[in-house]
Amino acid sequence: MEEIVAAKQNEGHEEEEEERVDYKMVFKSLKEIRLIRLPNLSGFCTGGDDFPFEWPSLEFLKLTECPKMKTFAATTSGGTPKLKEVELDRSETPLQGMDLNQFVQTHIYHFKAT
Repeated sequence: MEEIVAAKQNEGHEEEEEERVDYKMVFKSLKEIRLIRLPNLSGFCTGGDDFPFEWPSLEFLKLTECPKMKTFAATTSGGTPKLKEVELDRSETPLQGMDLNQFVQTHIYHFKAT
């Protein structure tokens, strides 16, 4: 599995800007995400920068043995207001103001690339 959600907004449509439909994926009740032993996972959803994800109730995220993860979702800025830390390979790591993409880049992708 390379991606949990694969989606591209307005894919295959050559529409003018004013006709474009803006989508947002909101998981309003989801409190936990556990991604474990997914060696080929590159991201939760990398389907385009204009398809934002929000997890307003997310309090717990566990990432274990996901070495190829490069990004969490296409757009995550401000999407996890209740999430303060991530359990990464059995160690709790604070977000320290980062969004999930910054966290993945800093703690998974950058670490694996060096």
